[in-house]
Amino acid sequence: MKMKNVNLFLMDMINVGAMNGVTRYLNILAGLLSQKNIYHVTWIRFTWDRKLLGIKRIVCDGYVQIIIPLPHDMNRLLGNPHCMRDYNKVVFHLLKEDFEKGGICILHLHTLNLIDLAMYIKQRVPCKIITHLHCIPWKGLYNTDKERFNDLYQKYYLGKGDVRMSDFISKRYELQSYLFSDAVVCVTACAKDFILRFCVVPSSRIRVIYNGMKDECKERNIRRKKVDFPVKCLYVGNMNESKGLHLILKALNLVREKYPVILTVAGQCSQKQREKWQEEYPNLFLKFTGLIPFEELKQCYIDNEIGIIASLQEQCSYVALEMMMFGLPVVTTNVDGLDELFVQNENALKVPTCYDENVGLTVNLEQLSTAILELIEKKNLRERIGHNARHTFIDRFTETRMVEETHNLYQAVLQNDL
Repeated sequence: MKMKNVNLFLMDMINVGAMNGVTRYLNILAGLLSQKNIYHVTWIRFTWDRKLLGIKRIVCDGYVQIIIPLPHDMNRLLGNPHCMRDYNKVVFHLLKEDFEKGGICILHLHTLNLIDLAMYIKQRVPCKIITHLHCIPWKGLYNTDKERFNDLYQKYYLGKGDVRMSDFISKRYELQSYLFSDAVVCVTACAKDFILRFCVVPSSRIRVIYNGMKDECKERNIRRKKVDFPVKCLYVGNMNESKGLHLILKALNLVREKYPVILTVAGQCSQKQREKWQEEYPNLFLKFTGLIPFEELKQCYIDNEIGIIASLQEQCSYVALEMMMFGLPVVTTNVDGLDELFVQNENALKVPTCYDENVGLTVNLEQLSTAILELIEKKNLRERIGHNARHTFIDRFTETRMVEETHNLYQAVLQNDL
């Protein structure tokens, strides 16, 4: 089947004003796919916004964005199939002309609980459903229910106890997304392995497509041949405990016994949390930038000498890709997707996670601090790792590669070639 006039609907859910990796991904995908003549791209954003009373259409460069308000009590809606069906009925009525305007139709979902809506649409309009798995839901329990996370972690990775699908895929809509989509996109191989471990679906229906982004470093000549003191280290991300900033601070407290260090923390952080950390680590110089525009963040990647990632659960991290892009020497944990992005002693120094009966999943602070010290003290290692990281980004993680692989998947789905 030769593809032409493909009506592509990208769909996600988000809080008003929020910016996350999914939003960044969709900005890239919508912009580049709209440049291909065969796609009519519509990005539908289901948004929690108390000020939004009706749907809003925004004409962007090459595509249309439609913003639809979500009910304030979304959890009740998701837990009630009858209410969900009523909501889906209203949404379909509002967008009926968009879905029925002719041509081939693809619904590319970026939030798992949109599967009910997609299946409702598919009963009325010939279309294909693609689910994009940006994160593995049970791993998010680290931030919300650590006791349950630790229990599941021991079962999944350490073989302690029975591994039952219902423990790891507890929501109906998550299971439906894996079973009833025409294809599932995972951003890491470990996510694909997770689905295949619990769901009887053809492996060919699950594609691994790593995230990609525009190369913002093409015209820059970044030289980091000498470490100045204090050593400038960089953390980028939110303040969720699973991101491991508390582990980085403890490790740097060990490093500063030998070398003075300054840690730039780029990400939204409350004043209360800043004061807490500054009180706990009075001998560390901490620079909090808050949430900053990407143009300013790029300068952080250029100005700093070592990037540190201590996540305890992660898929295809945009922060990791950005650090690679700017050739920043990185110390990282080897968890999940980070283990797929980085190669030990080639484009990063990787520190293994470990499970402690008292605290659960964590990182050995001695190993983390030793890896940081190694990058500080070994100029050749620092240069080689930064150089190789830059080339890893160029070879594997550009936006062009990501979009082309997505386009190829669309073609395979429409030709029933999976």
